[in-house]
Amino acid sequence: LDFVSLSDPSLGDTESQIKKIEILFNMITKSKFFKNADKPPIVSHTGDGAAICYLKNPRLPLELAIDLHKKIKSHNNKTKKKQHLQVRIGINSGLIFTTEGIGQKPNYWGRGINNAQRIMSFGTSNHILLDVTTATELISLSEKYRKYIHYLGIVKIKHGEKIPIYSAYDHDFGNKDKPESLKSQISS
Repeated sequence: LDFVSLSDPSLGDTESQIKKIEILFNMITKSKFFKNADKPPIVSHTGDGAAICYLKNPRLPLELAIDLHKKIKSHNNKTKKKQHLQVRIGINSGLIFTTEGIGQKPNYWGRGINNAQRIMSFGTSNHILLDVTTATELISLSEKYRKYIHYLGIVKIKHGEKIPIYSAYDHDFGNKDKPESLKSQISS
């Protein structure tokens, strides 16, 4: 997940941008879908966002995204426009590897994270975008997910690879509008 337009100077100075990041990360760590996971999720900070990786339950990434969107909506309803949080989320299932990063800190890398970021990059504010594997697995798990998850089409990502992409939304989370960046490139 990452912020949309966080560095836009019309939306606040550096101190207010840092405050938004802190508010978002606080919302994440207080979410029951983060705190109560069977195994603690792997978290890799990315500056104005984070990669959150679950090792077990395939429902948790979407449930965290939904919970986070509800918390953001509540926050935004109580604050001025300049203080609003706008995020986009990409959810993908795939392999993740731990490597030793700079200063011997763990670094997480792999197709799971890379494709989540590529999928997310098509989104704008409030989009929750999913890869085909995650979407079809969740749809098969529950009628609830069948109502939330909507097929958008096939997109071209890095290296010319084409993948199906889905969007998760309902009346109180997500963004039902097709991302602008997809309108010219989606095929059925």
